[in-house]
Amino acid sequence: MRATITNMTIVSGSQQYNFSSSIPLGESVSISIEAQNLGIPTAMGIGWTVSKPGGNVIQQYQVPMTDFMIRTNGKHYLSGPLLVLDKEGQWNIQITLYAGDKNNPVVADSYMGPLGSVVTAPSQVRPAMPKPVGIPHPEEPMYTSLTLTNIDVNAIITKWLTDWEVPVQYWDFWKTATDMQVYEIYPPSLLAMGLKQDTPAGTWESGGKRHLAIKPQWLNPGVIAHEQAHNSYALLTPAQKAAFSTIHATLKNTDSTIRLLYSKNPYGLTNDVEGHAEVYRYIGQWMPAQLTIFYPRLF
Repeated sequence: MRATITNMTIVSGSQQYNFSSSIPLGESVSISIEAQNLGIPTAMGIGWTVSKPGGNVIQQYQVPMTDFMIRTNGKHYLSGPLLVLDKEGQWNIQITLYAGDKNNPVVADSYMGPLGSVVTAPSQVRPAMPKPVGIPHPEEPMYTSLTLTNIDVNAIITKWLTDWEVPVQYWDFWKTATDMQVYEIYPPSLLAMGLKQDTPAGTWESGGKRHLAIKPQWLNPGVIAHEQAHNSYALLTPAQKAAFSTIHATLKNTDSTIRLLYSKNPYGLTNDVEGHAEVYRYIGQWMPAQLTIFYPRLF
């Protein structure tokens, strides 16, 4: 099986580090791996072991083989649980990428070397735009005049990427990783999946790729933000989803902006998946800092 590790990053909130970078002592980070299938459609999985300076193993993590097939040239994004960098010096990691039959995988690629160099550094306050009063990203109305003939999909996506301050290095990902289709009338194939004609938009995974269907009247940055949050949520591991649920359960009662949001629009209380999307759609880059790690490639 031909598959390869194409990108390895260390994520700390909205900050990203390449492997072997210097990282401030005390950072809570997660490891994010991008892998690409170069051969026939295949299942993929990954495992890694992280060692502190001195050789003590601090994290062993295994992402199970996918239940779906990664298409040829398709990419798979894998992320692990939080890791606290609590000791100065060089941290190391050993990564093994698996591909093939999920019941009999083979090693397709590997990496062994520095994770990063943890250093003591003065705290830095990152510049940020002032938080707006009220709901940071108010809901846009339905634009009844928009049709397939007069919409500019790229301009609307770019406005979402800009207004929600998505890091520029992820723009190509969000413009290409999701198969986005605009429909005046949803076809029978989507109705059979449960999508209704009066539903503004929906997203799902099929064939190892995320898909997004939307009506032109609802093609605005806020709806795109909501749906792309669903696609970001799909990159989380089960453990990360559980961690989000725990933190969200507290913040929805204690954070003033989230409480205001749900007092005006309780849809995010339906379940944690919708809560994840609604917090990003309406609060975006001003959400509580402890949540940003649960929005891969959006911060």
